[in-house]
Amino acid sequence: YESKVRISVSNLDLNFIDAIPIDGLKESVKGGLQEMILNVVAPKFQMDLEMIYGADGSNPYRLQAIEHAQSPINKHPVTGQPVWFCNMHNHSRYLRDRRPCTVPEVGMTDVYRGDLSHIEPEDVEHVNEVCERNMV
Repeated sequence: YESKVRISVSNLDLNFIDAIPIDGLKESVKGGLQEMILNVVAPKFQMDLEMIYGADGSNPYRLQAIEHAQSPINKHPVTGQPVWFCNMHNHSRYLRDRRPCTVPEVGMTDVYRGDLSHIEPEDVEHVNEVCERNMV
């Protein structure tokens, strides 16, 4: 649990940036949009977010709003026992791609390790199985 988890809560595909013919200007536009979206849009989510291009590896112009790294384990407020407190099984793109889903790309979520590396499908499937087995 030391590597923590991060959840991507939104995707913006800004592919028009690729059409800018001057590399320096292209990078300036990317940075300006990243900053503007962080300052204008992110506060509406009411969570600590970082705007990162291409974190999912699918598109270098995909700007993702990604939560800061958090532990998937919290302490129960009364007993102090460790409690799984992470709905990565609901946010996993891998699992969602295998379920019926009508969410548009901008609203698609995903889950990563704290360093933004991918969580292996076997691990996400295991968490999902344990959660489904223990639903009441």
